[in-house]
Amino acid sequence: MRRSTIIAFLLACGCVFGARAERDVSGSFDLQDVDTVRVDVPDSPLTVVACTAEAETCPRTLSFEGTWLAFGGTRSEAEKTTERGDILFEVDEGFARLETVEDVDVEELLRLEFDELRLPNDVDLELVTDHGDIDVSGTRANVRALTGAGDVVVFGADAGVVVRTDYGAVDVHTPGIVDLATEEGDVHLAQTGGPRDAYVYTGRGELAVDLASDANLDLYIEARGPIDVKTDLVNTITEGAFHRVTGNGTVRVVLSNDAGPVIVRLFSDGA
Repeated sequence: MRRSTIIAFLLACGCVFGARAERDVSGSFDLQDVDTVRVDVPDSPLTVVACTAEAETCPRTLSFEGTWLAFGGTRSEAEKTTERGDILFEVDEGFARLETVEDVDVEELLRLEFDELRLPNDVDLELVTDHGDIDVSGTRANVRALTGAGDVVVFGADAGVVVRTDYGAVDVHTPGIVDLATEEGDVHLAQTGGPRDAYVYTGRGELAVDLASDANLDLYIEARGPIDVKTDLVNTITEGAFHRVTGNGTVRVVLSNDAGPVIVRLFSDGA
């Protein structure tokens, strides 16, 4: 992803620079009394790994590693530009925000790309970037992931997942409620716990869902492509739209694909 980010970076500048420089950074921030962390960076992949909050080996901090990337007419100019960015971390009533700040006159020449962020698994996450893949693993808290262009992968997020990407694939394995959408890209949802509500949309791509259960299900599907459902209680191959209620219908699953197929199976069958 770093290579593609650099290329997009150069195109945005509208010119070609003779030199590039990098400066590695790392650090940590105290998360005592913090319930939610928002990471908001313009153009960076975001990889978040959560540790077990109760474990002695899991500090109550947000730690990070990354690299400042800068471009300039000469190597010396590029190296100086890497020093003109900063990482800000602010806390207000349990909500923490991490963002980057660059000098206005070099903001088109300087970007921070995070390699990895680490924090306890009981902290809610809001991850926002204009361009970059988002990858979250190990958390049991709520995850909200927003990227303009990039793939999104989430494993965990027991408290629920919201994903939005304009262009990119989505792969979510969670026991929580989900609301997933991409304008273009394949989407895969695996319900790894009990049955939960799910709202999933793609504008173009394959949409595949592995349900935790088909009991007490209110399933509604719209697709401009084949609809293929094979579970214990529901079995159909059709197109256009499909609606089926089993049991008391308390679990709502809505799947929509504007230009592609929808495939539904049980998680136990697809695991």
